[in-house]
Amino acid sequence: VVAVFAGLFVLGAVFAAELKPPEEQSSWFPDDHLYSKAQNWQDDHFAEADTDQVAKVTFVWGLKGMSRNGVNWWDPEDRGKMRYDNTFDPTDAAAQSHILKVCRELRTAECDEELCKPFNKLVRNGEVKCVLEAFDEHLKAQGSAGLPMENRQEFLEKLLLFSNTTETKSVYANTVGFYFDDDCQGNTCVKHPTQDATMNLKFIAIVANATFSSPQAHTLVTPCKKQWEKFQNKWNDDQASPSTANKMFQVSDAWVWALTMQSLVDIVINGMGITFAIAFAVLVFATGNLILSLISIVTIAGIVVTVLGVGCRLIMGWSLDITESIASVILIGFSVDYCVHLAHAYMECAATNRQARMQDSVTTMGISVAAGALTTFMAGVFLFGAVMPFFQKFGFIIVFTVISSFLWAVIFFTCACSIIGPEDKSGDIFVLYERAKAGLGRSTSNQM
Repeated sequence: VVAVFAGLFVLGAVFAAELKPPEEQSSWFPDDHLYSKAQNWQDDHFAEADTDQVAKVTFVWGLKGMSRNGVNWWDPEDRGKMRYDNTFDPTDAAAQSHILKVCRELRTAECDEELCKPFNKLVRNGEVKCVLEAFDEHLKAQGSAGLPMENRQEFLEKLLLFSNTTETKSVYANTVGFYFDDDCQGNTCVKHPTQDATMNLKFIAIVANATFSSPQAHTLVTPCKKQWEKFQNKWNDDQASPSTANKMFQVSDAWVWALTMQSLVDIVINGMGITFAIAFAVLVFATGNLILSLISIVTIAGIVVTVLGVGCRLIMGWSLDITESIASVILIGFSVDYCVHLAHAYMECAATNRQARMQDSVTTMGISVAAGALTTFMAGVFLFGAVMPFFQKFGFIIVFTVISSFLWAVIFFTCACSIIGPEDKSGDIFVLYERAKAGLGRSTSNQM
């Protein structure tokens, strides 16, 4: 029996190791649901527009990102403090020319990743919102030479007026960062035209439509993200790039989602490590015996790899999605339940030999364990009737965890305890403590 469960453990471990983030975006509704049908019909019959849910990538000059020093991680409103790039100076004519050149080159930048097809470009149909290009056209429409402008103050004054127009606010929102700053010093300061205040030009951004909709699978987004980073580094590292505009960086919600999917793996690993450690501590506290706690923790590990490897991966063919990552952590709690009941009854038995103890444990707690498994099983069965796949998955995981836990606890755990379970006071933590204490005392007296 132990050999059979050992083989099941190995099988589950092999398939559990294959779990990874999904290659396709998960659906919150089944394919035959009205919402899914409407979404698929819209995608098949209507061409995409600029306002569709396409991934947007923003290149920014003038910002360094958020400083997390002193952040209260329990306060969702405390996001940190913005760090600015003090070397950024858009009043420099070379910086203006550089940004305009990046805008032009971005439209034709090539990409051979899966998500870049069929365009084979970083940007879909050249859709780049470049506020300096619009500003340049605005200046030329008014009869001036356009960009670049050598007069720094004139550049700031005209850009401030242009950025406050209704059209600019509508089309190029959040791409020009003028802020009130009465303590402003340097080339990026300008007087407000209608108020007694000083404005400081902190950043300039351009927004591009990528060639894919968001969200997408992590395995597809990550290679595409590297292509965008390659474009960014090319212009930042270019010797011809002016020092006043050579520190741009790019951000996108698509990258955040991909990082979130990758974090699911880290959550599973870290979560399991923490919960296994807590489970072992609980078992030691409940049983007071190291040998029984080790047998129990091996049993729990067998349950976990059976559910994730055999159930989720081998039988259902699932990937490590949100449901599986959550369930992989909480299923350890389900797995502890039956073992700890049988282990506690084993230690409470007045007999000293392992066979008698195990028989008494099963006789005493077997009915309670079976009843608990049945009620939890029935609770999970009702989730199969849910509409959303998330709850259907969760129902399967609960049901399969109950079955696996019951079999591992009632069959493997009892057999293992009948073979190598503690007898009399063997493995008792209090006895081990007294022995260690006595041994330490003798060692100290010998040294004296």
